[in-house]
Amino acid sequence: MKLKSITISLIAAATLFACEKKETPQINLPDEQKQIVVSAFAGEETINIKANTTPNVNVMDDAKSWLSVNITKSLTPSIIHLNFTQNDTGDKRVGSIIVTGENVEPQTIVVAQYPRTFKQNGVLTLHEGNWNQGNSKLGFIDENNTVTPNFFGDNNNGDMLGDITTDVINYGAKTYVVANGSEQIQVINTLSGKLLASINTKKYNNDQKVDPRYALGTNGKVYVTTWHKGLLVIDTTELKIIKDIDLSEAYHEQIVANKDNIYVANSGRETDPFGGAGTTISIIPISTEIESETIKVPSNPNRLGFDKNGKLYVATWVNYVIPNDDDAMLHQIDVNTKKIIHTFPISVGKFAITDNNIFTYHFSYITSKPYTTKIDVATNLQSDYNKTFSAYGIESLYDISAVNNTLYFLANTGAIVKASVDGVLMQTYPTNGTLNGNKVIPIYTETTVR
Repeated sequence: MKLKSITISLIAAATLFACEKKETPQINLPDEQKQIVVSAFAGEETINIKANTTPNVNVMDDAKSWLSVNITKSLTPSIIHLNFTQNDTGDKRVGSIIVTGENVEPQTIVVAQYPRTFKQNGVLTLHEGNWNQGNSKLGFIDENNTVTPNFFGDNNNGDMLGDITTDVINYGAKTYVVANGSEQIQVINTLSGKLLASINTKKYNNDQKVDPRYALGTNGKVYVTTWHKGLLVIDTTELKIIKDIDLSEAYHEQIVANKDNIYVANSGRETDPFGGAGTTISIIPISTEIESETIKVPSNPNRLGFDKNGKLYVATWVNYVIPNDDDAMLHQIDVNTKKIIHTFPISVGKFAITDNNIFTYHFSYITSKPYTTKIDVATNLQSDYNKTFSAYGIESLYDISAVNNTLYFLANTGAIVKASVDGVLMQTYPTNGTLNGNKVIPIYTETTVR
């Protein structure tokens, strides 16, 4: 009788234990952790969850490019580790993480990341100067319109920037100036103006001419077009050329990027002594850094630019050595079909793109005056824009830049006119003593809260 009583007690205990083990699986994720905002900078966040089952986490496709997760599994509690990259997209991005477990209703964590923010506090101005004079200048205009004509020289013991500077870009905290005539890429601290490195492109090519032209910063690198060595790739940490990319034709000019591809205008051929016979735009996927195909265009493609809708524009300057009646023209390209879809019935040598418009520049050798046209990017409609700049004391323009929907017209004399997209004069800057202003770019200081 005593043995039977012990047996019944053991069975009851076992039954009770079994019932306790079969409690309903649960994952406890507090409401305040179902929606989180992470830093604009790369980093890690952790989320604690309580569960009586083994949790699993997965990042949805909408965030896999910038967000990853792993989990330290434990019953008290499990820890989800969120790792995210820096947001340099300029836009807020949102992604979803799904938390699951056996026989548990899936739960969603929404992760938001705002972009880094910057404040413009001035512009850099580039003047290419005269051939073989070595008198190019990089200037600075602050937000109060105070001009430092020789920003580079003043901060580098009076040293010269180089000979015939064809381009300037900011990438990261550095400014890259392409000096075509002196075969150099000058790398400068953007805020201090101090020279960080001088990259000799001719030395990279076994002392043979390269003729660097235009630059682009993307994918953690700086790409520089050349007339005779394809596309140079610069490591932005070591500040040296690490390789070159073969391109079709030669005399490679402006370079732009959109989404996953780089585009380069090929203005000539190696058998063409002056350039101008080229008829293609190279497409280089950023992921491979190998030219994949080309877009056929009229002779001598030179200037490139994308509008906000992803349409590509190219100014073709015609073949210099073949007499014809053509003039420099502007064409609109669909990058999906890789075809020209519109040619504007105006002569265009250079242009700048704002949010809603393209502003073109052409110097008429008939009237000896500069003219600009305003094009609506949504409709392709054209209108006059300050047909002449003589009222501003400028008779001959050299180039045009757009900075945050403000236009800068650069004169042969070195003077600069700042104007609104509606043609209203905002400011004039006298010459800095160097001819041929050719680009204006903004300087920003970061205002992101960590």
